[in-house]
Amino acid sequence: MADALVYRAEGQAVLRGGDLYGFTVTEWQLPATYPPFAALLFVPAALIPVTALKATFLAGNALLLVVLVHLSARLSGPARTRLPRRTALCAATAAALWLEPVFQTLLFGQINLALACLILWDLTRPSGARFKGAAVGIAAGIKLTPAIFIAYLVL
Repeated sequence: MADALVYRAEGQAVLRGGDLYGFTVTEWQLPATYPPFAALLFVPAALIPVTALKATFLAGNALLLVVLVHLSARLSGPARTRLPRRTALCAATAAALWLEPVFQTLLFGQINLALACLILWDLTRPSGARFKGAAVGIAAGIKLTPAIFIAYLVL
């Protein structure tokens, strides 16, 4: 879970008041690449042991995958299946574990599923909903790529 270790190091840099971009971690010498807002959110990762951090990332990403599948299923309209909704959700989530981006997110301890959930939840809210776009803004503050959806919301 190399990326989780980078997040942890970013949180440690915030706690110590150190240079956020002046270090590398892991045997691959990975640098910090996230905006300062993300480093603030990574502070809790610096406060727990590495083993607990890895377990938290694994369990959290598994839960986020369920949320992402649920949000995606809502987009498809009313369910017309003989399987109970919970069974279908579990089956789709289990199948999604085999998708390369999901597997890599779990393997490296990444935050991609959290960002995807923030964006998908925000974009599927009704037009005119109070604070619509706030979750996309938070996602963009964590990683710059989601900022593309700001243009979508403006249009």
